[in-house]
Amino acid sequence: MKKSGIIILALISSSLLFGETLKTGDTGTLGIETSTTFSADLNDGSTGLETKAGIEAIFNLFPKEDRGLAPEDSSTPAVRIELIDSSFNWWNKYKTVGGNLEQDDFNSWTSQPLVLTFESLTTDVIWKDYYFRVAGSKPEMVLNSSSLKTIFDDVMDASKNRWYISRKKALYYSDRYNKLNLPLLGDELKRDLVSLDFSDEVTGQLGFGIEKENFNLDTLIGSLGNGVDNNNNAWVFSIDTEINPTDNLEISTDILLGLNLGLDKTITPKAYQNPIAVGLGAKYLVNPESNIKALPFLGFDAVYETDSSEFNWEFGGGLFLYFSDIEKFTSHRSIDMDEVITQGLSISVNYDNNKKSNLVFSCFEDTSKGSLFGNLGGFIEFEATNILEVSNLIWAVATQGEFLIKDKYLPYLRETITPNSGNTLYNTVVGLKATPLKNLTLDIKYEREDTHTTNSNGLISFEFNISL
Repeated sequence: MKKSGIIILALISSSLLFGETLKTGDTGTLGIETSTTFSADLNDGSTGLETKAGIEAIFNLFPKEDRGLAPEDSSTPAVRIELIDSSFNWWNKYKTVGGNLEQDDFNSWTSQPLVLTFESLTTDVIWKDYYFRVAGSKPEMVLNSSSLKTIFDDVMDASKNRWYISRKKALYYSDRYNKLNLPLLGDELKRDLVSLDFSDEVTGQLGFGIEKENFNLDTLIGSLGNGVDNNNNAWVFSIDTEINPTDNLEISTDILLGLNLGLDKTITPKAYQNPIAVGLGAKYLVNPESNIKALPFLGFDAVYETDSSEFNWEFGGGLFLYFSDIEKFTSHRSIDMDEVITQGLSISVNYDNNKKSNLVFSCFEDTSKGSLFGNLGGFIEFEATNILEVSNLIWAVATQGEFLIKDKYLPYLRETITPNSGNTLYNTVVGLKATPLKNLTLDIKYEREDTHTTNSNGLISFEFNISL
């Protein structure tokens, strides 16, 4: 997921100062959304109305593009500064609930600070195919080659700041992110059984590397404290390689070495003091020019603690099957209303030396024009842990099917089954979303939540929504 922040360019030691003229953008997004919902609780007979209204304004003051300093000739040493996908955005939103839509409270408005957002920032000195890095957000000191991977990864990571996402339409909903609350199993599902992450722990790092067309080498040295505070001399060293034998095949290796990491109890991960960690990964893109693309992947991570001789490892792998362009993202009101979902399916498993195992199967298809299945769409999310132990197997599933009729009517059926304190919850939703007029939608649905021991009469609701 992408990083953002307010950049204060005051680099003191080994500093690089630069300036660039910024061209101001001329577009913004204004979103207005109002809705009133009538609902009737069939359990106790209660009825009522709820009105919501909101306004969002998003201004892209400077268009997203790469900025910095890119030398045309590196045959002699030169300074390079890369600020990737940087833009300057301002976001303001207003939300209220109830029949009174008067703007009687200035504090009802919420603004994000006016900030420069970016994908990555690196500053280095380059010479031919070599570089000496003074500072950089990439590569990271991370070991996670064998993580569970899914088309809903960005949805699951919604806890990170999302306001930099480029939206076609502003929406006021505060619960726009990860509406299914993925992963369904919560902390029971371990996406990383064995991993190390020092990217937020190091206080400083220097790097050296080689950049060639089919081969990259990145070496980093970092300390977990500055020269005054690092009393235990806690250091981390990393060596990362990426090899592309062909255009579609990528093989990567990661090596992490830690020194004196566990002496300071504020340092994480606390379980390791002098670890040696190795990660291996490979992925291969099949049929890159086809409408349907396959991307199988494999990964292996291992950590050896030299002090205790403890050895932990994790193996993982899976397959992505894309129904459209890999870089094409969309949204869905039942999953996530930001454009962070890829159309396709994925299956991923991992297994470690303690016989812990997990599986995730995800599938999503939009009903928009050009989709693989025409007017038929929906999603499936199936998660399971302890998949090799039948007696301890824990699983959950969420699935929705929908069919678009005449571009105006969308009947849908959703079922979610999750474990809950020794019981099982069954959430069922049957509905019809209609768009009789442009900017007007009507959502009629019946939903209920049952368990093995209790049954619900359900809830009926009618939502009228007008949005810009």
